[in-house]
Amino acid sequence: VCIEQIATPDSLSHMLIQTPPESDFYLLYFAAQELADGNNILNTTQYFQFWAYQSGFVVWMSFFIRFLNALAVSITNVLLYFLCRRFGSDLGATIVSLIYLCYPAPFFMVPVLTNQTMAELFMMGALCLYLIPQGPRKKRCACHLGAGILLAISNIFRPMAVVLVFSGLGVTVLCIITRRNFRASA
Repeated sequence: VCIEQIATPDSLSHMLIQTPPESDFYLLYFAAQELADGNNILNTTQYFQFWAYQSGFVVWMSFFIRFLNALAVSITNVLLYFLCRRFGSDLGATIVSLIYLCYPAPFFMVPVLTNQTMAELFMMGALCLYLIPQGPRKKRCACHLGAGILLAISNIFRPMAVVLVFSGLGVTVLCIITRRNFRASA
């Protein structure tokens, strides 16, 4: 057993490079607790100098440690229902919401101090605002502006909005290409 552990590349790298184990979740939770108590460790901790985008999340979570995660997951599920209801039936939206409700990731992330639930909440809100039914131009511009602001807030918590933006660009390019091909064949 000892020879097998030493022979793997992963265990060999751990033997050559001595890295102390550090949990991001513990550090984020500790920093939020300290900030809630009035001690600002964001400027003195090297972790927040390397990963500055985590600072906004810690400030936010210092106010609402666990309650906000449960609320964020619940609101995300409601927004998911409305988004699916916009493009499908009531039954389909209910099934999707129930699947998300039983999905392990959000279920187990509620008691953990994580920026993922808040980022997903604001990203889902941005999707709902962007994809609402068509209306007057002024209303659409206001909704698109609101979606951009929610996407920016989501990016403060966890910089993954670029995935959503590139997905939207990809869908737009595909729509343009298929319309041209459809017009050319008609």
